[in-house]
Amino acid sequence: MSARGCLDEGCADIDCNERCGGCMGCAVFGSYRNPLSSISAGLLFALGWWFLIDGTVTTQIIEDKHQAIGAMSTLGLFMVNAISAEMLNGEGYHDGCLGSTGARVWLIIGLVCSFGSFIASIWVMVVAYLQQGTP
Repeated sequence: MSARGCLDEGCADIDCNERCGGCMGCAVFGSYRNPLSSISAGLLFALGWWFLIDGTVTTQIIEDKHQAIGAMSTLGLFMVNAISAEMLNGEGYHDGCLGSTGARVWLIIGLVCSFGSFIASIWVMVVAYLQQGTP
């Protein structure tokens, strides 16, 4: 049970129409929510890698540790997105290495890669900020 938003299934009822502010644009975009979300996420992902590659080529500021953090984050992204809900439930999925247990382990490893790279990126940012203050 999750709370429905305006883009989940359109503004079919009056309550949702009031929450959205009466825009009626929600009914149009409701059916395109998943494709629009996928396209925007893909554009942000490509833009992030574009900035990393451009910064590496044009300046000497970006080091190998920055690239390793990006690569680990990308690996975690692909690992997490490779698992479906059916694989985690174990109801209809018995194939593959270790069945649903292997899928759960794969998901945990992907989440560790993602969150580990997020923590490492914050760490690198804080260290770089603290080193700017020292002569």
